Amino acid sequence: MAEDRIGVRKYPVRVVRSHPMLEKEIQKRVDVMQRELTHLQHAVTRLKTSLATNPGPSNAALADAVMDSRNWVVSLVMSHAFIQAMLAGDDPPNRDQVEKLSARAASLGEMDGARNLLLAKPGAANALRTLDQMPWSKPGRL
Repeated sequence: MAEDRIGVRKYPVRVVRSHPMLEKEIQKRVDVMQRELTHLQHAVTRLKTSLATNPGPSNAALADAVMDSRNWVVSLVMSHAFIQAMLAGDDPPNRDQVEKLSARAASLGEMDGARNLLLAKPGAANALRTLDQMPWSKPGRL
């Protein structure tokens, strides 16, 4: 079983079927989510292509691809939070769970990136040991 560094297993999802009119709104948002996913896939393809291209005088294409992929991921998170809120009923177990999990995922991703960046620099071993001592580097400590 994979390690749960973010803590997704701590947050149960509650689903309460609601009125058909509300479910139509949920279906509309699922359709939006599908379009967002398509846009994200295109942005990821552009990101891959930009990284595979020899660096030139400008990183504009790479920067645009990074920004687009980030923006579509954020849009997907918003759509998922909407859907989960609509299906949670009047008394959800943790109304802000998507927000908490998204923040943790972003924080851990940034820390992983910072760690890899440090490894590429001289003196990385000392910096890595320092990072490993930080409380947020331990699973379940965020």
